[in-house]
Amino acid sequence: MKLLRWLGASVWTLGLLLGAHQADAQDRLTRSNRFESPQRFAAELRFAFYSPKIDSDPVLGGQKPYANVFGDSARIAVGLEFDWQALRVPYLGTLGLGACVGYTTMSAQAKLVVPRGSQIYSSENTSLDIFPMFGVAVLRADVFPRALGIPFVPYAKVGMGFALWRSYTATGTSMVDGVVAKGMSWGPHMAGGLMLHLNAFDEYTARNLDNMLGINHTYLFIEYYSSDLSGFGKKDMLRVGSNGWAFGLVWEF
Repeated sequence: MKLLRWLGASVWTLGLLLGAHQADAQDRLTRSNRFESPQRFAAELRFAFYSPKIDSDPVLGGQKPYANVFGDSARIAVGLEFDWQALRVPYLGTLGLGACVGYTTMSAQAKLVVPRGSQIYSSENTSLDIFPMFGVAVLRADVFPRALGIPFVPYAKVGMGFALWRSYTATGTSMVDGVVAKGMSWGPHMAGGLMLHLNAFDEYTARNLDNMLGINHTYLFIEYYSSDLSGFGKKDMLRVGSNGWAFGLVWEF
């Protein structure tokens, strides 16, 4: 009999705890949505470490024409992304479509080929401009700050990447074996990252931003991305994609 009473009391206590947790989660959702304007979109200002994978092409046979000219240091690519948050998945977050346009450039003194392996630098620079872009499906799991009060939002992106590129000198676009050194590369693009919800640190300012500009949430983010712009292994495509880290700001509105 005592055992039955103890079990009954335990079940009743567990029920109270679960009910309280559910009520608290619902209260967080209610309070987070109470002053918000409708949310349909996200804008992202990106800064990415960018190292084109040109030298990874097996056709080069281990040669490294890119590294020989521009070195091994990563450049910074600046980008703007715009997302349409088409669907809110209950107890998870937003699911939508995003598109990004970026830009990076690299420049170095052109090298001249001379006998006996000597190296002489030209008086003019050679440059490579890359405009990396991608179109992706985006999942942002914002249930953590909304329902649990945890100011972190994990997210994932998957889709296709594209890049326009051009190599040139002061005299104009370069020519390689009679071919103009410009073109487009494409291939799969994937990314995963974590956003820090800045509203949690200053709710008053966040509410004013929403009232004045319609900005619901502001985040800092860090992300690891992979753009394999090889045309799924095409032999005649310049591999200007990159793997690396990106960071920046996100605004939802």
